[in-house]
Amino acid sequence: MSLARESLAEADIALAPRASQSNELRVVSAPAKRRRGRPRKDGSGTTDQAAAILDAAITLFMKQGYQATTMSQIAEASGYSQSSLYYWYKKKEDLLESIVEKTGFSLRTASRIANLPDDKLTQLYAVLYADTLMMCKLPCDFYDLEDVAHTQEDTLSGFFTTYQQLTGAVRQIIEEGIESGEFIKIDAATAALDALAVNEGLQHRYHSTVRFPSSTCSMVEEEARTIFRSAEDVAHHAATITIEYLAPGCVPAKVRQQAIDNNWI
Repeated sequence: MSLARESLAEADIALAPRASQSNELRVVSAPAKRRRGRPRKDGSGTTDQAAAILDAAITLFMKQGYQATTMSQIAEASGYSQSSLYYWYKKKEDLLESIVEKTGFSLRTASRIANLPDDKLTQLYAVLYADTLMMCKLPCDFYDLEDVAHTQEDTLSGFFTTYQQLTGAVRQIIEEGIESGEFIKIDAATAALDALAVNEGLQHRYHSTVRFPSSTCSMVEEEARTIFRSAEDVAHHAATITIEYLAPGCVPAKVRQQAIDNNWI
């Protein structure tokens, strides 16, 4: 199974010190069990309920704050009964934990490939692709999620830890790519920051396009809208921007195919 299609709840990741100068990523927990969707009152329920409930919760957390938001308000905003809400999330803290867990998908991808010795170009493409794809498939804009995390830093400290670890993994790949001659000489820390910022900006545009598909006030020119046809198209475009900058002359289509052949995306 390709990495991009694996469950976002597969495992948690930690950074373990390497014997040398960089950090090695490893998986430290077993796969989580996946729950079946509880049927709606009309019997048509699906696992999309969990995503809809999470989206409603994030919207309310942003609008009125975490403490002021009740479980009954979340149920009403999501359009589901309280019994359906409690089937998926027993308490508000469970919603926050689910938010943090989903954002770890990019880091889990990095953990599989960042310590392999060769082909840093394809490794970087795969990690950036997975990062953008994860954000595009979240039930909300990543920027909105970051805002909620800042209001609940004690509960959502893992959100920031995961992001820092992902940044470190991207920096590690870039550093090793510079050493191998695959990438131009550049400050790796700044390049990692820039790469993730590109991903975040494009996922924001994707979510905006999805939310307002018929808007006449789109900030995306007609000629560029093909980029946003799917989350996968956005992910490819985001990863392409960075690898073309760091490895002038590379052929993104070939890099993408290599990532697919390696089962990295």
